[in-house]
Amino acid sequence: MSSVHPPRIGTWLAERFLPAAHRESIVGDLVEQFRRGRSGWWYWRQVCAAILAGIAQDLAAHKLRAVGAVALGWTLYYALSFPATSAGQALEPATRSALACDPASFSCQFWLNQLSAELLIYVAAAITGWIVARLHRAHWLSMLSVYAASVLVFECAAVIWLMAGRPVLMPLSPVVLMLANLTVVLRPVSIFAGGMWAGRAIPNPQSEIPNR
Repeated sequence: MSSVHPPRIGTWLAERFLPAAHRESIVGDLVEQFRRGRSGWWYWRQVCAAILAGIAQDLAAHKLRAVGAVALGWTLYYALSFPATSAGQALEPATRSALACDPASFSCQFWLNQLSAELLIYVAAAITGWIVARLHRAHWLSMLSVYAASVLVFECAAVIWLMAGRPVLMPLSPVVLMLANLTVVLRPVSIFAGGMWAGRAIPNPQSEIPNR
C-alpha cells in the first residue's frame, strides 16, 4: 500500500461536509482507494459526488424545511435589493469619477455597474446566505445550497429571457456574453460565501446537531 496522501483540501471538504453518520466510512474508503492507485481527479470526483448525495438526502428528508429556507432567502434577497440598489446609485458618480473611463464604452458601463450597484448587491446576497445558514444550523449546508441554487436558476432564466428579447440583428460579442454570465454566477456565489462564513462557526454540520 502506498503512503501517498490524497488531496488535503478534498479530504478536508469530505470531513467537513459529509453527513456524520457515513463520514468516517466514506473518507476511509476513499483514502484507501486512492492509495491503491486511484488518481487525484478520481478522488475529487468521489468527494464532490458524496457531498452532493448527502445534500440531496438531507433535502429529501426535510422538504418543508427546504421550502421554508428558500422562501426566507428570497424574502431577504428581495428586501435587501432595494437599499443595495439605492446605495449603489448614490455611489455611481464617485465611482464614475474614480474610473475615469469613456462612458460610451461597454467596459466602462460594466465596471461602473459592478463597482457600485452590483457590488452592494453581492454584499446583500452574502448577508442573506449568512442568515439562512445561521437559522438552519442543523442542516445549514443543504438549506444554503438549495437557496443558492434557486437564485442561480432564476438569474440564468432572467438572462435568457433578456437575450431572447434582443433583436436578431444585434448579436452579442463573446466578451459581453462572458461578462453577463459572470454577473449571473457571482450572486449565488456571494450567497454561498456568506453562508459558508456562518457555517464555519457551526462545529457539527448536518445530522450531528439535533433537530429543533
